[in-house]
Amino acid sequence: MSDVQPSDAEWRALFAAAQRVKELAPWQWMDESAVFGVENPATGEVGFVSVMGNLGEHLAVALYLGPDGLYNFLTIESQDYDLPPESILEVPQLQVSFEDRDILTTQDRNLIKRLGLKFRGRQSWPWFRSFAPGMFPWYLTAAEARFLTIALDQLMDVAPRAKENEDLLVAPDEDAELFLVRVPQQRDGVLEWEDRLQKVPPPEPALIEILIDPNLADQVRRMKRGNAALEVEFSMLPSPVNDDSPRPYFPYMVMTLESNVGFILGADLIRPLPSFESMIAQIPNIVLTHVSRLQVRPAKIQVDSERLFVLLQGLGERTKLKFELVDYLPGIEAAKASMAAFMGGLGPEEE
Repeated sequence: MSDVQPSDAEWRALFAAAQRVKELAPWQWMDESAVFGVENPATGEVGFVSVMGNLGEHLAVALYLGPDGLYNFLTIESQDYDLPPESILEVPQLQVSFEDRDILTTQDRNLIKRLGLKFRGRQSWPWFRSFAPGMFPWYLTAAEARFLTIALDQLMDVAPRAKENEDLLVAPDEDAELFLVRVPQQRDGVLEWEDRLQKVPPPEPALIEILIDPNLADQVRRMKRGNAALEVEFSMLPSPVNDDSPRPYFPYMVMTLESNVGFILGADLIRPLPSFESMIAQIPNIVLTHVSRLQVRPAKIQVDSERLFVLLQGLGERTKLKFELVDYLPGIEAAKASMAAFMGGLGPEEE
């Protein structure tokens, strides 16, 4: 999508659609797993609407973009354990949430003032953001605002019907890849919408060209095998960075630690630019660099992320490294706690 900003007319249409949804309060009967699709008349892209707020804590509507956004969300939704905070931030989506006034930025408040709109009370202020993997939630472009407006309008059609018919958003015969999609049709110059049950298969895994230094890989493969066990973690840091990029991003860290003695072999910061995939491509070579500092080939390398486990498997045959997927990395968690305590101790002294 282009970076053109919404016009005031487009903003007014979006705020009006959001206010209609707020008054309807579909979260009172819709669960966030009951998704439906909306086809973008301008591009043909299908976004998937999910309503949040069944417990009253966070009132929002997300538009997950394409099969990638849909299945990333469904994967998160299906997990019965705590996921890292970056999980939902990495799902491509457009979102409106209803917040307290102090959540809004000066830019948000100035827009509302310019449009002559007024909101009062808790969870009453519409807050619009675009989410992209690795990037800080950001202001909508004109194209994003138009698509989100359409999605909210279609929610106004679907939500009352879902309240009357609990099976409306349940695929027949439990076909997990079949979804109700609202599809636009031009009839006599008028855009009309209709329901369509549409097969939406999971996307093919992204092809990422892994960057590996062959000399470094050979060096690690030739190292004498030792008894050391390593822990490797790939995680997002919670503080966004705003440097020369068009929008702020979250830096990520690849940390490798020798389990027995708690020695950190490396902690490299990387950024999701020019793309999230280009960042991912760097990780195997970073891990190899960390391992080479040990000077003996470790007996095993433990990771606590399935994504990282799959990403590093390609190193196995080439370097004779052995990887294990575990639920918890005690050494890295202890190291991170120590670093947090140290940084906290560097704060201003109390008088």
